[in-house]
Amino acid sequence: MHYLIINADDLGLSSGVTRGILEAHARGVVTSASAMPNMPGFSGAVQDASAYPDLGIGIHLTLTAGMPVLPPPAVDSLVDRTGAFLRRPLRQCLFGSEHHVHREWEAQIGAFLASGLRPTHLDSHHNVHLYPPYLDIACRLAGKYRIPALRMIRPDDPPIRQVPVPLRYWYSALLRRSVKRASRAGLEFPDRMASLTGGTEPQQMQARLEAFLAEIAGGRGIAELACHPGYVDEELAGLSALCRERETDLAVLCSETTRSALEKSGLRLVSYGIFSELHPDDRWARR
Repeated sequence: MHYLIINADDLGLSSGVTRGILEAHARGVVTSASAMPNMPGFSGAVQDASAYPDLGIGIHLTLTAGMPVLPPPAVDSLVDRTGAFLRRPLRQCLFGSEHHVHREWEAQIGAFLASGLRPTHLDSHHNVHLYPPYLDIACRLAGKYRIPALRMIRPDDPPIRQVPVPLRYWYSALLRRSVKRASRAGLEFPDRMASLTGGTEPQQMQARLEAFLAEIAGGRGIAELACHPGYVDEELAGLSALCRERETDLAVLCSETTRSALEKSGLRLVSYGIFSELHPDDRWARR
């Protein structure tokens, strides 16, 4: 791989998460972030991120955290009695109305664009955009709003290799279909993908990162390492089960050990903006 995107998910989820992501960019190796336009902290995150023009920012399409951008009655298949999104990804995928998903995601993209930002890519909270019917929606919206790239997970990527065998076959079949669908839509996506997050022990996460670097170093193409740096605060505790792991991610991403490992790998750190840079005349390139 010649290029590595290190993308921090959940910008705007809470003030502590936003602060951690921006610190991981300023002091560490994060090059890209995915923002949540449905969150109350989104506008503050946009304002804070304006101090870091080299940070590429995409849209973290959301169905499983916080409130919808649209009035809850307009997307009632996606929300509970309080008007908040249902938090179980499987529930949303199996029973959510595709029409409601399309309307809500388009509203989230509209809220992002209204902030003055131009998105480098699309991905989603809990990767619900990889569910085939919802991937169709994401692809159509990417085309409509000229968003050139999205996150993709392939059947042989590390997150899938960790899935127990019976489920792994199902996930692999789903992802093969998703890769073909995104390719037909003309979208760009990384050649490999891994996730740093998964524990609270820095040594374990450091080893995971270095194993992925060893796997991709010397190859060609673009890889993505997803991560979730942040500081735990009361706001976060009410929105996400992923808490202390975020502080572990932050420590690893800002460590000298990580910076040294990246320098030795020979990889060029980039954001999702690399796709527009490499294909400036492509029909998906931002104008």
